[in-house]
Amino acid sequence: MSYTNDVRDDKQLLLFLAKQIEEEKLLRRIGRLGECDEQEWRSYEREKSLIWREMREVYVERACDEVKSNYQAPSFRYSLWSEAGKREGKILGNINDYTRDQHEAAHKLEKELMSVYQPRGVKALVTSSGMAALTTIRLALQRAGIGGKVAIGEESYFQNREQLKGIKVEVFDETKQEQVKRLIEEGVRVVLIDSLSNTEKLRAANIEQVAKVIKKVANMRVYLVIDNSMLGPGVDYRELWKLTNAKLEVIVWESLNKFFQYGMDLTMGGVIWSRGKMTEKLFDARMHAGTIMSEISCSMIPKQDYKMMKVYQARMERNKMILSEYLSNCVMAERKGFGGAQIVIPVNKTSSIKISYWVWKCIRETRRRGVQLAVGSSFGLPNTRIYLTARKTEYARMFLRISVGWECELAIREIGEGIRRVFELD
Repeated sequence: MSYTNDVRDDKQLLLFLAKQIEEEKLLRRIGRLGECDEQEWRSYEREKSLIWREMREVYVERACDEVKSNYQAPSFRYSLWSEAGKREGKILGNINDYTRDQHEAAHKLEKELMSVYQPRGVKALVTSSGMAALTTIRLALQRAGIGGKVAIGEESYFQNREQLKGIKVEVFDETKQEQVKRLIEEGVRVVLIDSLSNTEKLRAANIEQVAKVIKKVANMRVYLVIDNSMLGPGVDYRELWKLTNAKLEVIVWESLNKFFQYGMDLTMGGVIWSRGKMTEKLFDARMHAGTIMSEISCSMIPKQDYKMMKVYQARMERNKMILSEYLSNCVMAERKGFGGAQIVIPVNKTSSIKISYWVWKCIRETRRRGVQLAVGSSFGLPNTRIYLTARKTEYARMFLRISVGWECELAIREIGEGIRRVFELD
Protein backbone atom coordinates (compact mmCIF):
# COMPACT_ATOMS: atom_id res chain seq x y z
CA MET A 1 0.00 0.00 0.00
CA SER A 2 2.85 2.38 0.81
CA TYR A 3 4.39 1.80 -2.64
CA THR A 4 1.06 2.55 -4.32
CA ASN A 5 0.66 5.76 -2.32
CA ASP A 6 4.23 6.80 -3.10
CA VAL A 7 3.66 6.29 -6.82
CA ARG A 8 0.47 8.34 -6.61
CA ASP A 9 2.23 11.23 -4.88
CA ASP A 10 5.19 11.03 -7.27
CA LYS A 11 2.90 11.34 -10.26
CA GLN A 12 0.99 14.19 -8.62
CA LEU A 13 4.18 16.22 -8.12
CA LEU A 14 5.67 15.43 -11.52
CA LEU A 15 2.42 16.24 -13.33
CA PHE A 16 2.15 19.50 -11.39
CA LEU A 17 5.62 20.49 -12.63
CA ALA A 18 5.27 19.13 -16.18
CA LYS A 19 1.95 20.89 -16.84
CA GLN A 20 3.63 24.25 -16.22
CA ILE A 21 5.90 23.71 -19.23
CA GLU A 22 3.24 21.91 -21.33
CA GLU A 23 5.63 19.20 -22.43
CA GLU A 24 3.46 16.44 -23.93
CA LYS A 25 6.25 13.87 -24.11
CA LEU A 26 6.93 14.24 -20.40
CA LEU A 27 3.24 14.14 -19.54
CA ARG A 28 2.88 10.82 -21.36
CA ARG A 29 5.93 9.36 -19.60
CA ILE A 30 4.61 10.44 -16.22
CA GLY A 31 1.25 8.89 -17.07
CA ARG A 32 2.98 5.54 -17.59
CA LEU A 33 5.06 5.89 -14.42
CA GLY A 34 4.18 3.22 -11.90
CA GLU A 35 3.56 0.42 -14.38
CA CYS A 36 6.42 -1.39 -12.60
CA ASP A 37 5.14 -3.45 -9.70
CA GLU A 38 6.55 -3.28 -6.19
CA GLN A 39 9.29 -5.84 -6.89
CA GLU A 40 10.60 -3.61 -9.70
CA TRP A 41 10.99 -0.48 -7.58
CA ARG A 42 14.58 0.00 -8.73
CA SER A 43 13.43 0.36 -12.35
CA TYR A 44 10.70 2.70 -11.15
CA GLU A 45 13.16 4.94 -9.29
CA ARG A 46 15.50 5.04 -12.30
CA GLU A 47 12.69 6.08 -14.66
CA LYS A 48 11.50 8.70 -12.19
CA SER A 49 15.04 10.10 -12.00
CA LEU A 50 15.27 10.30 -15.81
CA ILE A 51 11.99 12.22 -15.91
CA TRP A 52 13.31 14.67 -13.30
CA ARG A 53 16.47 15.17 -15.34
CA GLU A 54 14.64 15.79 -18.61
CA MET A 55 12.15 18.12 -16.95
CA ARG A 56 14.98 20.23 -15.50
CA GLU A 57 16.41 20.69 -18.98
CA VAL A 58 13.06 21.82 -20.37
CA TYR A 59 12.62 24.34 -17.53
CA VAL A 60 16.01 25.86 -18.36
CA GLU A 61 15.21 25.97 -22.09
CA ARG A 62 11.85 27.66 -21.46
CA ALA A 63 13.47 30.22 -19.17
CA CYS A 64 16.04 31.03 -21.86
CA ASP A 65 13.25 31.46 -24.41
CA GLU A 66 11.46 33.79 -22.01
CA VAL A 67 14.34 36.23 -21.62
CA LYS A 68 16.51 35.80 -24.71
CA SER A 69 15.26 38.97 -26.45
CA ASN A 70 15.49 41.17 -23.35
CA TYR A 71 18.24 43.67 -22.64
CA GLN A 72 19.72 44.10 -19.18
CA ALA A 73 19.87 47.86 -19.80
CA PRO A 74 16.79 48.38 -22.02
CA SER A 75 16.29 51.61 -23.94
CA PHE A 76 13.25 53.83 -23.33
CA ARG A 77 13.70 56.18 -26.31
CA TYR A 78 15.36 55.64 -29.67
CA SER A 79 15.80 57.22 -33.10
CA LEU A 80 15.40 54.15 -35.32
CA TRP A 81 14.83 50.91 -33.38
CA SER A 82 14.12 49.72 -29.87
CA GLU A 83 16.69 48.06 -27.66
CA ALA A 84 14.22 46.87 -25.04
CA GLY A 85 13.13 43.44 -26.29
CA LYS A 86 9.80 42.30 -24.87
CA ARG A 87 9.82 45.25 -22.50
CA GLU A 88 9.27 47.79 -25.26
CA GLY A 89 6.85 50.46 -24.00
CA LYS A 90 7.24 49.39 -20.35
CA ILE A 91 10.50 51.17 -19.53
CA LEU A 92 10.71 54.41 -17.53
CA GLY A 93 14.01 56.27 -17.45
CA ASN A 94 15.92 56.09 -14.15
CA ILE A 95 13.26 53.80 -12.67
CA ASN A 96 13.27 50.38 -14.32
CA ASP A 97 15.83 50.86 -17.09
CA TYR A 98 18.52 48.72 -15.42
CA THR A 99 17.69 45.16 -14.34
CA ARG A 100 20.24 45.26 -11.53
CA ASP A 101 17.81 47.68 -9.82
CA GLN A 102 14.50 45.95 -10.55
CA HIS A 103 12.78 44.00 -13.29
CA GLU A 104 9.40 42.53 -14.16
CA ALA A 105 10.39 38.88 -13.62
CA ALA A 106 11.38 39.62 -10.01
CA HIS A 107 8.15 41.51 -9.34
CA LYS A 108 6.13 38.61 -10.77
CA LEU A 109 7.91 36.00 -8.65
CA GLU A 110 7.67 38.13 -5.51
CA LYS A 111 3.94 38.60 -6.00
CA GLU A 112 3.43 34.86 -6.36
CA LEU A 113 5.52 33.99 -3.31
CA MET A 114 3.60 36.51 -1.19
CA SER A 115 0.19 35.27 -2.32
CA VAL A 116 0.98 31.60 -1.67
CA TYR A 117 2.99 31.66 1.55
CA GLN A 118 2.50 34.86 3.54
CA PRO A 119 -0.34 36.78 5.22
CA ARG A 120 -1.44 40.14 3.89
CA GLY A 121 1.09 42.89 4.52
CA VAL A 122 4.22 40.72 4.39
CA LYS A 123 6.32 41.58 1.36
CA ALA A 124 8.91 39.57 -0.58
CA LEU A 125 12.16 40.68 -2.17
CA VAL A 126 14.09 38.10 -4.20
CA THR A 127 17.88 38.03 -4.22
CA SER A 128 20.60 36.25 -6.17
CA SER A 129 21.15 33.71 -3.37
CA GLY A 130 20.31 33.10 0.26
CA MET A 131 23.62 34.60 1.35
CA ALA A 132 22.92 37.62 -0.89
CA ALA A 133 19.72 38.07 1.11
CA LEU A 134 21.74 38.36 4.32
CA THR A 135 24.16 40.77 2.61
CA THR A 136 21.19 42.92 1.61
CA ILE A 137 19.80 42.93 5.15
CA ARG A 138 23.16 43.91 6.61
CA LEU A 139 23.48 46.81 4.17
CA ALA A 140 19.91 47.98 4.86
CA LEU A 141 20.58 48.08 8.62
CA GLN A 142 23.91 49.82 8.09
CA ARG A 143 22.31 52.47 5.86
CA ALA A 144 19.63 53.00 8.51
CA GLY A 145 22.33 53.73 11.09
CA ILE A 146 21.67 50.59 13.14
CA GLY A 147 25.12 49.94 14.59
CA GLY A 148 26.72 48.62 17.74
CA LYS A 149 27.10 45.05 18.83
CA VAL A 150 25.27 42.29 16.95
CA ALA A 151 24.00 39.15 18.70
CA ILE A 152 24.00 35.85 16.83
CA GLY A 153 22.80 32.44 17.99
CA GLU A 154 25.57 29.97 18.75
CA GLU A 155 23.98 27.42 16.40
CA SER A 156 23.70 29.81 13.46
CA TYR A 157 24.99 28.66 10.08
CA PHE A 158 28.75 29.15 9.92
CA GLN A 159 28.60 31.26 6.74
CA ASN A 160 26.20 33.66 8.46
CA ARG A 161 28.88 34.15 11.09
CA GLU A 162 31.55 34.50 8.40
CA GLN A 163 29.61 37.50 7.05
CA LEU A 164 29.93 39.27 10.40
CA LYS A 165 33.73 39.24 10.51
CA GLY A 166 34.99 42.70 11.43
CA ILE A 167 31.80 43.53 13.34
CA LYS A 168 31.50 43.41 17.13
CA VAL A 169 29.54 40.22 17.73
CA GLU A 170 28.31 38.37 20.81
CA VAL A 171 27.38 34.73 20.44
CA PHE A 172 24.53 33.56 22.66
CA ASP A 173 22.49 30.45 23.38
CA GLU A 174 19.24 31.02 21.48
CA THR A 175 17.39 28.60 23.76
CA LYS A 176 18.11 30.64 26.92
CA GLN A 177 15.58 33.44 27.42
CA GLU A 178 17.70 35.08 30.13
CA GLN A 179 20.55 35.53 27.64
CA VAL A 180 18.23 37.20 25.13
CA LYS A 181 16.91 39.46 27.91
CA ARG A 182 20.42 40.47 28.99
CA LEU A 183 21.50 41.32 25.45
CA ILE A 184 18.50 43.57 24.85
CA GLU A 185 19.00 45.29 28.22
CA GLU A 186 22.61 45.96 27.17
CA GLY A 187 21.37 47.76 24.07
CA VAL A 188 21.81 45.16 21.32
CA ARG A 189 19.59 46.15 18.40
CA VAL A 190 20.22 43.31 15.93
CA VAL A 191 19.64 39.64 16.82
CA LEU A 192 20.33 36.90 14.26
CA ILE A 193 19.11 33.33 14.71
CA ASP A 194 18.28 30.28 12.57
CA SER A 195 14.83 28.71 12.71
CA LEU A 196 16.64 25.36 12.43
CA SER A 197 20.40 25.29 12.76
CA ASN A 198 22.55 23.94 9.96
CA THR A 199 24.97 22.44 12.47
CA GLU A 200 25.68 19.10 14.09
CA LYS A 201 23.01 19.79 16.73
CA LEU A 202 20.12 20.63 14.35
CA ARG A 203 18.75 22.92 17.05
CA ALA A 204 15.26 24.38 16.55
CA ALA A 205 14.94 27.69 18.38
CA ASN A 206 11.62 28.89 19.83
CA ILE A 207 11.55 32.01 17.70
CA GLU A 208 8.21 33.29 18.93
CA GLN A 209 9.49 33.14 22.51
CA VAL A 210 12.64 35.07 21.53
CA ALA A 211 10.44 37.68 19.84
CA LYS A 212 8.24 38.01 22.93
CA VAL A 213 11.26 38.56 25.18
CA ILE A 214 12.59 41.26 22.85
CA LYS A 215 9.21 42.95 22.68
CA LYS A 216 8.86 42.95 26.46
CA VAL A 217 12.36 44.17 27.34
CA ALA A 218 13.33 46.55 24.51
CA ASN A 219 13.09 50.32 24.98
CA MET A 220 14.00 50.99 21.33
CA ARG A 221 13.44 49.12 18.06
CA VAL A 222 15.24 45.78 17.85
CA TYR A 223 15.69 43.88 14.59
CA LEU A 224 15.14 40.12 14.80
CA VAL A 225 16.71 38.58 11.67
CA ILE A 226 15.80 34.93 11.03
CA ASP A 227 17.46 32.48 8.63
CA ASN A 228 14.68 30.09 7.62
CA SER A 229 16.57 28.22 4.87
CA MET A 230 16.47 24.83 6.61
CA LEU A 231 12.67 24.77 6.92
CA GLY A 232 11.38 26.85 4.01
CA PRO A 233 7.58 26.84 3.67
CA GLY A 234 7.44 24.15 6.35
CA VAL A 235 7.16 26.81 9.07
CA ASP A 236 4.21 29.15 9.61
CA TYR A 237 5.14 32.63 10.83
CA ARG A 238 1.68 34.17 10.97
CA GLU A 239 1.78 34.48 14.76
CA LEU A 240 5.30 35.88 14.63
CA TRP A 241 4.31 38.67 12.24
CA LYS A 242 1.52 39.65 14.65
CA LEU A 243 4.13 40.37 17.34
CA THR A 244 5.82 43.13 15.36
CA ASN A 245 5.41 46.65 16.69
CA ALA A 246 7.48 49.80 17.32
CA LYS A 247 9.92 47.78 19.46
CA LEU A 248 10.22 44.66 17.31
CA GLU A 249 11.07 44.50 13.61
CA VAL A 250 11.10 41.00 12.12
CA ILE A 251 13.02 40.16 8.96
CA VAL A 252 13.01 36.59 7.64
CA TRP A 253 15.26 35.39 4.84
CA GLU A 254 15.90 32.07 3.18
CA SER A 255 17.34 30.26 0.21
CA LEU A 256 15.12 29.77 -2.84
CA ASN A 257 17.12 26.93 -4.35
CA LYS A 258 15.99 24.23 -1.94
CA PHE A 259 12.30 23.57 -1.31
CA PHE A 260 10.88 26.31 -3.52
CA GLN A 261 12.12 24.51 -6.64
CA TYR A 262 10.57 21.18 -5.59
CA GLY A 263 13.98 19.55 -5.80
CA MET A 264 14.85 20.54 -9.39
CA ASP A 265 17.91 22.52 -8.24
CA LEU A 266 17.76 24.81 -11.28
CA THR A 267 19.23 28.07 -10.06
CA MET A 268 20.49 30.01 -7.08
CA GLY A 269 18.14 32.42 -5.38
CA GLY A 270 17.01 33.86 -2.08
CA VAL A 271 14.06 35.75 -0.64
CA ILE A 272 13.63 38.32 2.15
CA TRP A 273 10.29 38.65 3.96
CA SER A 274 9.51 41.93 5.73
CA ARG A 275 6.77 44.44 6.50
CA GLY A 276 6.12 48.15 6.20
CA LYS A 277 8.87 50.71 5.70
CA MET A 278 11.55 48.08 6.26
CA THR A 279 10.71 46.67 2.84
CA GLU A 280 11.52 50.02 1.25
CA LYS A 281 14.88 50.11 3.03
CA LEU A 282 15.64 46.57 1.90
CA PHE A 283 14.61 47.38 -1.67
CA ASP A 284 17.03 50.31 -1.75
CA ALA A 285 19.81 48.22 -0.22
CA ARG A 286 19.28 45.47 -2.77
CA MET A 287 19.43 48.02 -5.58
CA HIS A 288 22.70 49.53 -4.37
CA ALA A 289 24.26 46.16 -3.54
CA GLY A 290 23.24 44.64 -6.87
CA THR A 291 21.90 41.53 -5.13
CA ILE A 292 18.63 41.15 -7.04
CA MET A 293 17.80 37.73 -8.51
CA SER A 294 18.46 37.72 -12.26
CA GLU A 295 15.71 37.57 -14.87
CA ILE A 296 16.62 34.12 -16.08
CA SER A 297 16.82 32.75 -12.53
CA CYS A 298 13.37 34.14 -11.70
CA SER A 299 12.02 32.56 -14.88
CA MET A 300 13.28 29.12 -13.84
CA ILE A 301 11.39 28.99 -10.53
CA PRO A 302 8.28 26.79 -10.92
CA LYS A 303 4.85 28.01 -9.92
CA GLN A 304 4.17 27.69 -6.21
CA ASP A 305 1.34 25.69 -4.67
CA TYR A 306 0.89 25.48 -0.89
CA LYS A 307 -0.81 22.06 -0.86
CA MET A 308 1.74 20.57 -3.24
CA MET A 309 4.55 21.94 -1.10
CA LYS A 310 3.07 20.21 1.94
CA VAL A 311 2.96 16.89 0.05
CA TYR A 312 6.56 17.41 -1.05
CA GLN A 313 7.85 18.17 2.43
CA ALA A 314 5.74 15.46 4.06
CA ARG A 315 7.48 12.80 1.96
CA MET A 316 10.89 14.02 3.09
CA GLU A 317 9.75 14.12 6.71
CA ARG A 318 8.55 10.52 6.42
CA ASN A 319 11.75 9.38 4.70
CA LYS A 320 13.80 11.06 7.41
CA MET A 321 11.93 9.16 10.10
CA ILE A 322 12.37 5.88 8.22
CA LEU A 323 16.09 6.45 7.71
CA SER A 324 16.54 7.26 11.39
CA GLU A 325 15.38 3.72 12.23
CA TYR A 326 18.61 2.43 10.71
CA LEU A 327 20.95 4.95 12.39
CA SER A 328 20.85 4.47 16.14
CA ASN A 329 23.04 7.44 17.10
CA CYS A 330 21.76 9.99 14.58
CA VAL A 331 20.61 13.53 15.41
CA MET A 332 17.32 15.02 14.16
CA ALA A 333 15.52 18.28 14.82
CA GLU A 334 13.10 18.31 17.73
CA ARG A 335 10.13 20.33 16.54
CA LYS A 336 6.48 19.73 15.71
CA GLY A 337 5.53 19.44 12.06
CA PHE A 338 8.19 19.58 9.38
CA GLY A 339 11.61 19.26 11.00
CA GLY A 340 13.83 19.77 7.99
CA ALA A 341 15.16 17.22 5.53
CA GLN A 342 18.38 16.39 7.39
CA ILE A 343 19.86 13.78 9.65
CA VAL A 344 23.26 14.27 11.27
CA ILE A 345 25.65 11.44 12.08
CA PRO A 346 27.93 12.60 14.92
CA VAL A 347 31.61 12.33 14.00
CA ASN A 348 33.11 13.91 17.14
CA LYS A 349 36.87 14.26 16.60
CA THR A 350 37.10 11.87 13.67
CA SER A 351 39.43 13.08 10.92
CA SER A 352 38.00 14.33 7.63
CA ILE A 353 39.99 11.60 5.85
CA LYS A 354 38.26 8.89 7.90
CA ILE A 355 34.83 10.46 7.34
CA SER A 356 35.46 10.70 3.60
CA TYR A 357 36.33 7.00 3.67
CA TRP A 358 32.98 6.25 5.34
CA VAL A 359 31.21 8.26 2.66
CA TRP A 360 33.02 6.34 -0.08
CA LYS A 361 32.00 3.04 1.54
CA CYS A 362 28.36 4.22 1.72
CA ILE A 363 28.42 4.92 -2.02
CA ARG A 364 29.98 1.54 -2.74
CA GLU A 365 27.44 -0.28 -0.57
CA THR A 366 24.38 1.49 -2.03
CA ARG A 367 25.71 0.88 -5.55
CA ARG A 368 25.91 -2.81 -4.69
CA ARG A 369 22.29 -2.65 -3.55
CA GLY A 370 21.15 -0.90 -6.72
CA VAL A 371 19.90 2.29 -5.09
CA GLN A 372 20.96 5.90 -5.68
CA LEU A 373 22.92 7.83 -3.05
CA ALA A 374 24.80 10.99 -4.06
CA VAL A 375 27.65 12.86 -2.41
CA GLY A 376 26.89 16.56 -2.61
CA SER A 377 25.80 19.67 -0.75
CA SER A 378 22.32 21.18 -0.33
CA PHE A 379 19.04 19.47 0.58
CA GLY A 380 15.41 19.14 -0.47
CA LEU A 381 16.39 17.22 -3.61
CA PRO A 382 14.74 14.15 -5.21
CA ASN A 383 17.49 11.74 -4.17
CA THR A 384 19.19 11.34 -0.81
CA ARG A 385 22.64 12.88 -0.37
CA ILE A 386 25.47 12.44 2.10
CA TYR A 387 27.97 15.23 2.71
CA LEU A 388 30.75 16.31 5.05
CA THR A 389 29.65 19.80 6.10
CA ALA A 390 31.50 22.77 7.69
CA ARG A 391 34.88 21.32 6.80
CA LYS A 392 36.65 24.67 6.30
CA THR A 393 35.49 27.11 8.96
CA GLU A 394 36.50 28.19 12.45
CA TYR A 395 32.87 28.78 13.46
CA ALA A 396 31.50 25.24 13.54
CA ARG A 397 32.59 21.65 13.99
CA MET A 398 32.36 19.60 10.84
CA PHE A 399 29.57 17.06 10.70
CA LEU A 400 28.25 14.34 8.41
CA ARG A 401 24.85 15.29 7.03
CA ILE A 402 22.36 13.06 5.27
CA SER A 403 19.79 15.06 3.29
CA VAL A 404 16.85 12.78 2.61
CA GLY A 405 15.16 12.74 -0.78
CA TRP A 406 11.81 11.97 -2.33
CA GLU A 407 12.35 8.22 -2.84
CA CYS A 408 9.67 5.60 -2.36
CA GLU A 409 9.73 3.79 0.98
CA LEU A 410 11.40 0.68 -0.45
CA ALA A 411 14.29 2.78 -1.79
CA ILE A 412 14.84 4.78 1.39
CA ARG A 413 14.89 1.58 3.45
CA GLU A 414 17.51 0.11 1.13
CA ILE A 415 19.60 3.26 1.58
CA GLY A 416 19.19 2.93 5.34
CA GLU A 417 20.33 -0.70 5.28
CA GLY A 418 23.36 0.24 3.22
CA ILE A 419 24.47 3.09 5.48
CA ARG A 420 23.85 1.05 8.63
CA ARG A 421 25.98 -1.79 7.30
CA VAL A 422 28.89 0.59 6.67
CA PHE A 423 28.85 1.98 10.20
CA GLU A 424 28.22 -1.37 11.89
CA LEU A 425 31.21 -2.94 10.15
CA ASP A 426 33.57 0.00 10.67
